[in-house]
Amino acid sequence: MHIISVALSLALLLPVRADDWQVRHCFTYEDVEMRELVPQFLKNASSCASSKLSFGTIMCAERLIPTEKKALFSPLIGAIQAWEQYFQLDLNSAFLRYSDVNPRPDMERRTAYDRLLNLWTVTGELCFYTSAPSLADRIHPQKAALLTLFYRTDTVRHQLQSLGHDSREMLRTLRPPSLKIGGNRWKYEGSVACAAELGVERERQLMAIKEMVQRAAEETHTDQTRRRFGLYYMIHFSTDSFLQAVVTGWREKYDCPRGLSCQYSLEKGVPYLPANTNSYLQQLYLLLQMQSEVCIVFRRTATLVSNRYYVAATAPILD
Repeated sequence: MHIISVALSLALLLPVRADDWQVRHCFTYEDVEMRELVPQFLKNASSCASSKLSFGTIMCAERLIPTEKKALFSPLIGAIQAWEQYFQLDLNSAFLRYSDVNPRPDMERRTAYDRLLNLWTVTGELCFYTSAPSLADRIHPQKAALLTLFYRTDTVRHQLQSLGHDSREMLRTLRPPSLKIGGNRWKYEGSVACAAELGVERERQLMAIKEMVQRAAEETHTDQTRRRFGLYYMIHFSTDSFLQAVVTGWREKYDCPRGLSCQYSLEKGVPYLPANTNSYLQQLYLLLQMQSEVCIVFRRTATLVSNRYYVAATAPILD
């Protein structure tokens, strides 16, 4: 019965739908009804998490919501429960293990919900995915994918708060995970990742890759600087599966994945093998501009189809 209620709460959303699998929902400070309810919920959830309740954390926090307001939180609670159940780990434990490669001494005293509360205070938003959690299961380490449930945008709540151009563009286009706070380098582990086909999602992906092309070109022209920019994106990560595949595939030299036949010219249905970082990023940008169906392919797969362009990238070594 519990699983059915979770499924229903997800199904009854009026979501913002991306062109791929990603379905999103945001609570905002502009919603007067949620303005006080969201921070109180996050404070309660943090208190429950601090009591080491593990999977009981979200039920503990739910019990503290006024009865007449519980329905407002069903999208959030349903998503957290579904994702925790899938990854067999509670959100706060995932935060303590995977949010930072070198956890600070105070990490044990902080919770995932403290982090979300801090972001709510700054941004006035709490944004999360309500997609099936199995569709987020594409990164290494595997259970870190639970932390991609929540994502950031470039919104700031107060006019006195400001973001630099680079930070604003990164937040707007990459949608980095809210709960990733350090230099832990997660990696895309899927075989194929395809761009959104239409609309604002496609445009956002195009702008993200344009920014990558510009960054790679501006800081000429050494292997060291190009690696530095690749590392910048790897550290920040993206909850957009296609953009994270782009970042994971960023390298100086490209080899055709084993079992595939690649070529150095663009042709639908045949993996294109880039010569270097610049050709990799520039051809992706060109294909997105052309409104073509485009995917990145890391491994041999049976899903290559004749009406799509494929750009080959070497699968990373997973530690």
